[in-house]
Amino acid sequence: MEKTPGNVYQLTVLRKTDIGYILTDQEQEFFLHNNESFSKTICVDDTVDAFLYYDNQGRIAATLSTPNLVLGLPARLKVVSINTNLGVFMDMGISKDILFSKDDLPLNQAEWPHVGDIIFVKMIHKNRLTAKVVNKIDIHSDQEVPLKTEVSGIIHNIGHAGLNILTDDNVWIFVHRSMFKEAVWIGKRVDVVVTNQSEKGYSGSMIKQKESKMVDDEILFYNI
Repeated sequence: MEKTPGNVYQLTVLRKTDIGYILTDQEQEFFLHNNESFSKTICVDDTVDAFLYYDNQGRIAATLSTPNLVLGLPARLKVVSINTNLGVFMDMGISKDILFSKDDLPLNQAEWPHVGDIIFVKMIHKNRLTAKVVNKIDIHSDQEVPLKTEVSGIIHNIGHAGLNILTDDNVWIFVHRSMFKEAVWIGKRVDVVVTNQSEKGYSGSMIKQKESKMVDDEILFYNI
């Protein structure tokens, strides 16, 4: 069976080269650079756990480093750099960072993640390995959150109607555009007061109680 980049496999050391090792599954061969062996003692015929990924030339390569993200298992990763032409790069625990493509980010770059932000993402494999923010299908929690409780979470989606925020306990909370005033971006940590629960889930407000009263008064004024 063909091995797919983005996964960890048990491979056999076929031979040593001047700059690394050739690993095999008896059908395919994969190159493991010396730098990716991390000075581990490796001999021909040894079995190693290797993560397959695409190197900078687009070739399938192997590393003995343990990744923080693999196909089918979402994880929280940190943003380490931003390239306005490509997107943002995230540390996935190996020497090569994974790209969160601008194709999956807001058009407004002010809403892109900042360096240091931590976001729950899943790995996508389409001729390369990229990261994409998780959604309600990927992550779901049955944990109940009492109304009027203030919780902390990360903004994972910015839409026309508002924000989808994922708490540290993996509970989704929707915040309508009328319920926040501050600048927002994907990956920003915010505090939300849970105000409602329906069959669609929880909704909340990022406006403090005093400010919320002022917003309600404004809405009432314009409705008179």
